[in-house]
This record gives sequence, C-alpha cells and structure tokens, in this order.
Amino acid sequence: YVPAGSEAPVPATVPALILAGTTDPQSTPDRAAWARRFPAGREVVVPGGGHGVSTTGCIPALIADFVARGDVRGLDVACAERRVAPRFELG
Repeated sequence: YVPAGSEAPVPATVPALILAGTTDPQSTPDRAAWARRFPAGREVVVPGGGHGVSTTGCIPALIADFVARGDVRGLDVACAERRVAPRFELG
C-alpha cells in the first residue's frame, strides 16, 4: 500500500549545484522547479551550452569550488554566464 501523495517529490535540504545549458534538450524549461526541489541549491545556466556542460570552460573549477565549500553561497558563477562557443572537432 502506498499512501496518496507519497509520489510527490520531497525537497532536498542538502546543497546542490544544478548545471544546465540553454541548448540542452534534456533541461527543463521550468527553472522554478529546481528551486522548489533544491532550496539550498543554485542553478547555473550556461548560455549556448548543451548537455554535459560540466566539462565546459570554467565549469570544472566551479564544481571543484562547490565541493570544497560544501555550499553554493558565495560561489562566483560569472564565468559560467558567458556564452560558450561550440566545440569544433575533426575526425
């Protein structure tokens, strides 16, 4: 037996760094949903970024800073808010 309403998401109280790219088809357009589910979190939207922005530009350093701090407060995300040039690969 599963009580009614038990399938509703429960907000996470831990810090969370949410990464999204503006060209990622997997990202939800409902940005407010993240804030409701992760009240101690911060979403960083990378302009021009696709799926997997964690390896783009300054994002690896931003992730490392978040892990070292254990908190999203005070994170400098300015570098992530600049447009990302698409990768060019041969082969």
